[in-house]
Amino acid sequence: MITRPPTRPQSLLRAVVNQTTSTSRPQCQRLLHSVPQDWNQRKIPEFQNLKKPEVFAKYGVPGFLSKKTYDQTYKQYIQHLADKLNQATAGTADEHTSAADLHEQCAHLPSKAALYNHAAMTLHTQFFFESLSHIPASVQPREPGILMKNNLKEDNLTLDQLRTEFLEVANSVFGNGFVWLMKPRDVGGLSILATYNAGSPWRKAYPRRD
Repeated sequence: MITRPPTRPQSLLRAVVNQTTSTSRPQCQRLLHSVPQDWNQRKIPEFQNLKKPEVFAKYGVPGFLSKKTYDQTYKQYIQHLADKLNQATAGTADEHTSAADLHEQCAHLPSKAALYNHAAMTLHTQFFFESLSHIPASVQPREPGILMKNNLKEDNLTLDQLRTEFLEVANSVFGNGFVWLMKPRDVGGLSILATYNAGSPWRKAYPRRD
């Protein structure tokens, strides 16, 4: 979940609240951007104590993506983005700048729109796949944590209402994009934000004006 200043909730949510291929590079040059090797240290016996990246690599995302689809949509795609970042920043002052920092620094610079796009998509794609569970729902039912329960209670929402609104917003997105669950720093104030292509929900990069 991303914490940011209050944003305008989507209409349905507001109503509920009111009612209740890689580029070659010299071998001697270090590639800063690469596919992350480890997301977390949690292990589960159902997958022979494999970590999340290992589960996804061997089986895909349980109940969501096959092994082949995961390989195409994450591993190949994010490596392509990393190659593009390395190509664009080689020999420049940005060569050792992280994708997260590049996405913030270039968000409002039209001359660096391409660099922003690749950095933002790297960041957002990684965020999305990090958020996926490697434990099947049949093994570990999905339950909101205490913070989410408090937010739902403050907004007089049920989890089913929030899920329904989230899916409706996602289904309304035309083309490529992401759907984000947003909230201010205080309890409550949940809202849903849809961004298109490389649009960013992060405060320092939103809204883009180029």
